Amino acid sequence: MYSVTPQGDLYEVLVAQELAAVGLIALILNIWTTNDNAAYAFGVAGSEAFEFNRKRPFVLVGGTIGIVLALAGVANLLIPWLSTLGQYIPPLGGVLIADFLLVWRLDVPRMEEIEFVGIRWTAVGAYVFGCVVATFTAGSVIPGVAVSKFLPGITSLNGIIAAMVAHAISYYALERTGVLNGHHVPDGARRV
Repeated sequence: MYSVTPQGDLYEVLVAQELAAVGLIALILNIWTTNDNAAYAFGVAGSEAFEFNRKRPFVLVGGTIGIVLALAGVANLLIPWLSTLGQYIPPLGGVLIADFLLVWRLDVPRMEEIEFVGIRWTAVGAYVFGCVVATFTAGSVIPGVAVSKFLPGITSLNGIIAAMVAHAISYYALERTGVLNGHHVPDGARRV
């Protein structure tokens, strides 16, 4: 009779069924195929970034960094890292959505027609505002650094909505009126 435990880890389930060797082989093959692609991508990125002809040194360095991080227990930080990304990335999407829907009104000019400014401060301010709203919704700046959680709702959704509203208001109040510089689109510019 098998004694199967309701574990979420496949290897632990196979050990409980006395199939540890099969589980170990599956685990090694799974990790090997995943990390093979990661090491190759690290090597390609490193050789391209530093204009080097060989990928091998970057693959070895990347593999060493990965092993050191794994031995240090970086896997325990995965969920907090994903939570942090889920808090600070969505407001950027809110700025992009507002820019497309509310500023350009689905009528985006072709890139070669736009005279870009260096930094579009209305967009930066809207992103920061969305991050602040997301922070006060989540109740933490980063995992382990708490702030007052006084906004109800879903962190990422609140960040998106706040960034959208802030971008639309700041665009029409500051860029459109000429208080802050924005991208210039000549009259008669071709549209996408």
